[in-house]
Amino acid sequence: PIVRPLFFNYDDENLYKINDEFMLGESLLFAPVIKQGATTRDVTLPKGKWLDLWENKEYEGPTTIQNYETPLYKLPMFMNLEKPIDEETLAEIRKIILSLKEK
Repeated sequence: PIVRPLFFNYDDENLYKINDEFMLGESLLFAPVIKQGATTRDVTLPKGKWLDLWENKEYEGPTTIQNYETPLYKLPMFMNLEKPIDEETLAEIRKIILSLKEK
């Protein structure tokens, strides 16, 4: 499937416990806020190099980002730098992020 749990892509038993994050294809990881009123959340990144598409910051997984800030407009999303999306799609995502940051 295109949308799948993390353990579909990564051989790590710890990922079976993660039920509030998902992959879109092999490149994009999303970690939506599912607790009403929450403004932060922990984000688990599997093995590999990840780029936070909001902050343009790189992370080396496996790791967990504690208390990642999640204002109402911000859906945490990360790109696997070892399996990046095409430049055109990335440019469109960056446009959307920029427009949301300006509001």
